[in-house]
Amino acid sequence: MRVLLAGPDFEENLSIRYLAAALAEAGYACELTAFNDARDTERVVREARDFDLVGLSVCFQIRAPEFFDLAARLRADSDPILVVGGHYVSCEAEAVLHHHPAIDVVVLHEGERTIVELAAAGRDRDAWDGIAGIAHRRGGEVVFTPPRRSDADLDALPAPDRRGRVHLYAGVPTAWMLGSRGCVATCDYCCIVTLHRIAPGRKFRQRDPDRVAREMAELYRERGIRKFVFHDDNFLVPRASKNHERLDAYEAAFARHGLRDIGLTIKCRPPDAERSVFERLRDLGVLRVYFGIESSSEEGLCSIGRDQTVEQSVRALALAEELGISAQFTMMCFHPDATPATVRSDIAFMRDHAVHALNFCRTEIYAGTPLEAKMRREGRALGDYLARSYRIADERVEITCQLALELFHERCWKMGGLVPDLIGMDHLAAVMRHFYRREMEVAEAEAIFEAIRDHRIRTNLDTVELLSELFEAVCAHAGDWARLEAAVVDVAARERASRETLVAELAALRDRMNTFARDRVGLEPHPAIRDALLLRPQRRMSSLARHAAAVALAFAAATGCEEPTSETPHAVTEPVSPPPPPPMEPPPPMEPLQPEGEDEPPPEPEPIPQLVRLETDPDGARVYRDGELLGTTPMNVEIPPDGPATFEVRARGYRTRQITLSERAPAQLRVVLAPVVPPRAPPFRHDPGLNEMSPWKLGGTDLDEGIKRILQQAVPKP
Repeated sequence: MRVLLAGPDFEENLSIRYLAAALAEAGYACELTAFNDARDTERVVREARDFDLVGLSVCFQIRAPEFFDLAARLRADSDPILVVGGHYVSCEAEAVLHHHPAIDVVVLHEGERTIVELAAAGRDRDAWDGIAGIAHRRGGEVVFTPPRRSDADLDALPAPDRRGRVHLYAGVPTAWMLGSRGCVATCDYCCIVTLHRIAPGRKFRQRDPDRVAREMAELYRERGIRKFVFHDDNFLVPRASKNHERLDAYEAAFARHGLRDIGLTIKCRPPDAERSVFERLRDLGVLRVYFGIESSSEEGLCSIGRDQTVEQSVRALALAEELGISAQFTMMCFHPDATPATVRSDIAFMRDHAVHALNFCRTEIYAGTPLEAKMRREGRALGDYLARSYRIADERVEITCQLALELFHERCWKMGGLVPDLIGMDHLAAVMRHFYRREMEVAEAEAIFEAIRDHRIRTNLDTVELLSELFEAVCAHAGDWARLEAAVVDVAARERASRETLVAELAALRDRMNTFARDRVGLEPHPAIRDALLLRPQRRMSSLARHAAAVALAFAAATGCEEPTSETPHAVTEPVSPPPPPPMEPPPPMEPLQPEGEDEPPPEPEPIPQLVRLETDPDGARVYRDGELLGTTPMNVEIPPDGPATFEVRARGYRTRQITLSERAPAQLRVVLAPVVPPRAPPFRHDPGLNEMSPWKLGGTDLDEGIKRILQQAVPKP
């Protein structure tokens, strides 16, 4: 059984690399191939002809149609067993199998053990019924096998397959790591939380810091890696004491395994950003942190289910700036319940924190999330299983959102656009400042860093002011399409002009930084191959001798050569744009094999806990036991057989009004919640007298046609 795994390859794709390692450990031949966009389809189809099973890692819901088209081409060309996995397909498995007959199996939740069992079963479809955690077809019907319990022991997994190129960030060899899986939060829009509800077992699991450090040390010695990007959704947890314990373990493990002169990038919830913890993170090597801020108002945070305060977000950003740690965040200005007040608050927040790498966006609906359920329940969901959208209740915000998504697309969200590239450059600048600190390097590195900082602030302020002008124009010209059209066309023209200037400046800064970093470690662009670099031997390197040696080692690791030479292209690559957003879901641990003992007595059966169905009205309340977050309602909770358990139900903006316990089997506990916040103001409705000829009707033809007409003038298509 030969297996081919396909997925994005902008960075080390840990999802398929963990799967590849599991297959290799089980004795199966496995290859990896990149599927970065639809242009890769025919190449992947050709490569797949020699394989029996092809696995597709559907990383982002927005790319699902590309993967489904690839599956259809694979089926028509070579007819392998086709398996798909990922957040989206796990949550829409029935619809995916119903609408896409080319796909044989959907792996639900995490998949290392599952993919190995599928490889062992081959085309024996009867054997598929005995594989936990999948959906497939039987007799034309979609069937689900029993869920596979997530394994708490992440260290039972073999280390991910690290074959292939080494990525350079500002000349620094970089690798991606996982120190945990799952998330301690329960945000309503998040597909990560939804994914981990699918499988029984703990929703948040952490690895042993010593095992993490051991894996890092192997990369450090064998591939020259000096910068590590942690894809953990929660590098920190809500308890400072637990964070200090874990940092104690990391510090000891790094020293024990000889990890020095390294840099780390992490993600963090603002409530967990305590000074004492962040000071230690800085000393550990953390140079970049992504904060989940999302909203600058209590109303906005409540609307998207984020359990934090605005003050915590402000404190976290200020702390990072004070400690010299680069910080990045995104504002979800446009969410289902956004109002003019929340939008203005978010704009002001971005203006006040323009020193940081930032962007803004609309809150999207992902399959299976509480937000999707809410929009469908309220009759506001649009689209189908492939992609759902919604209308924002306030017309002014809805119109601004639709206009902004078009006017700012080239600037803010297009791959290689101004803001994504600037965010990536900010990351690279932090790497450069962290690693190039000695002697002659420091002055030029600081000069480049400050130039990028100045560009970042000017770009952020320009973006925020243009967004503010657009929003205020919509609010000022309610019902008057002609005046609004003129205002939007003016904003669009100024946006294009400033963007062109800022893009040119950023390109010059990128060239300056690349030249500096490459010169310090003895690299030069390949004369014939785009984005490839050559190592210049026999040349005096910078004073960063260990750093230069690490780059040389990266070449040797990527090419299989003992000595890197100028004839080894593509050994290392530098990012041409920032790492793509949304990290892909990590696959789960495999169960460790236990030796069979001939004379060992059978283990005592574990007592079976009682399951109780816990529901709340409305859904989406957070459930805690002994201070640990279990998930959100509705959900099953386990009552231990050796005694009672105390559960706590929390919902921001609500209090408990009634509790009902049904003792029928299975037992059911229902909690009715009552709001403690004043009801929201009714959605905006204009005065028809403003312009009788063009009333704005939410979701109506007049509104949609009016927006379309404005966009045709403001964003002319080539």
